[in-house]
Amino acid sequence: MTTFNFSQPRHTKHIWQKISSCWSHHNRPEGQRFLGSIQISRKATEQVLDVVGYNLRNLDTVTHNKLYERFDEPEQNWLKILTFALSEYAYYYSSVTERFWHGLCEKLKLPYSQGKENTFRKIVGEGFDLLGIVQAKGGYRYVSTLWLQSGIPQQNLTHFSQLVQEFSNEL
Repeated sequence: MTTFNFSQPRHTKHIWQKISSCWSHHNRPEGQRFLGSIQISRKATEQVLDVVGYNLRNLDTVTHNKLYERFDEPEQNWLKILTFALSEYAYYYSSVTERFWHGLCEKLKLPYSQGKENTFRKIVGEGFDLLGIVQAKGGYRYVSTLWLQSGIPQQNLTHFSQLVQEFSNEL
């Protein structure tokens, strides 16, 4: 899947169509959508993250202007894919104890820099608006929204199920 080139609108359209076909919240009103309602396998998530990393590594620099210059197309499918990929990263790989943007760059096989972090923040904020997703009201605007979008992160599912079991036992 890493041969998909975000500079080719037909490639981003194809990828986004596959992703959005699994999104049960796609038709909800703006501000009521969660990317966590996209039901794809972890293997498919890995493929999406690989494609995003591949495309970002092929830029001479990862900046807001460069992304729009290289990938821009009317439907902005590349931006939707990137936002979804970051939400999936938050679900599967991110933890409160790690530095989110450093870990993301590592996962995408990109060297971390403050400039990349700033670019990711700006781009993902635009992706939130474009997709009309629910955004966090407090915390760190971008990372908190990505965590919110992913629902209960995989690393916390055991704790959550224990909590639900305790509530169930008490009732």
